[in-house]
Amino acid sequence: MAQKLPREIIDLVVGEFQLDNRAEKRTIAQCGLVCKSWFPSSRYRLFSDVNVDDHTITSFLDAVDNSLFAIPIVIRSLGLSFSGGENTVGLDESLRRLGPLPLVVALRLTMKDEILLRSLPLLRNTFSNISALGFRTVPLHINSIFRTVSAFQSLKSLQLDWVSLSYADEKDGYHGLVLFSDDDGEDVDSDEEANEGKSYQLPPQWNSLALDLLDNYWDSQKIFATILSLNPIPILSSLAVREIDPAADAPMGKYLARLGNALTYLRLESGPLKFFHHDIGGLKHCTGLRRLDLEFHCSSRIANTVLDVLQCLRCRNLVEVNIFDSSGGGHFTAIRGWEQLDAKLAEEQFAQVQTFRVESKSLMLVSETPRCMPLSQARGILQLSEA
Repeated sequence: MAQKLPREIIDLVVGEFQLDNRAEKRTIAQCGLVCKSWFPSSRYRLFSDVNVDDHTITSFLDAVDNSLFAIPIVIRSLGLSFSGGENTVGLDESLRRLGPLPLVVALRLTMKDEILLRSLPLLRNTFSNISALGFRTVPLHINSIFRTVSAFQSLKSLQLDWVSLSYADEKDGYHGLVLFSDDDGEDVDSDEEANEGKSYQLPPQWNSLALDLLDNYWDSQKIFATILSLNPIPILSSLAVREIDPAADAPMGKYLARLGNALTYLRLESGPLKFFHHDIGGLKHCTGLRRLDLEFHCSSRIANTVLDVLQCLRCRNLVEVNIFDSSGGGHFTAIRGWEQLDAKLAEEQFAQVQTFRVESKSLMLVSETPRCMPLSQARGILQLSEA
């Protein structure tokens, strides 16, 4: 009976189990033992997204060499974490044993500058069609990041997740930052004469950036100063940042003043104590937004903060607004703030909004919001769920 099921049905069954749950991952593997027709779906699910590091690379390479199923051809997303420690299989050796992987489109890297830059030519040749690149939980020089970005000319999306950045000239702060690399990949000096006529070869389709940095406020702002110094300046249509305020006189605000009208998606995420520490005047330049996400890790002034953001915006094509309250504060903030927010959404500027979604760990907030936002409720745009 199982052999008669269409492949699409088997894929749906196997896809119900989650890879981040060890028991369910074992179940996915066991699905491949049901019969021959279930085996491909099981292996595609198991190996479509793979993470390997110094400790697991040997067993993974052995599995690749000994498996009757061609594991490398099903990998679409790959995480590589290498420390370069003694008695470990090196990144270069691992990549050579794997061979070219042109079907991998998402790459996540956790490795320090010296390992990354030494292996960059091999990374570029191994992964020739990367569209999404991520760096995770690692300190890196900003020059290393943009040299890596330049190596993948099909890149569309860059994510820095818990990355600590260092810069060319810390004594100058974030002002006048100019960082370039030369054509053959060797480091060059940061003075004007050395940089004259040189620039990163940025991917032409790169338009998405997500930042969750481990640096303080001004250190985090430096990356936008760096982006403004690039030639050409990347035009982003999607931007997600955590604990970086879009202040008008800060580098992020200055970037938005230059190219904020190209953004169609913006996600702002708070820190644990306060959403914004400075002004948000840079948001007035985001005139092309169609989707806005705000995530709160602090429980106070949720409605008022959303209202402040909407009052600053000058876009007329906003379609979707999503509010994520992961604070778990459990108390419902001032009702007046939600009523004012409801009135704001009823203005002509926000006539195109089709979804105003609130997801919160506070059951009280979820249950009381409809009463405070009758206009949005009547329009059918209000969506509520408990996180």
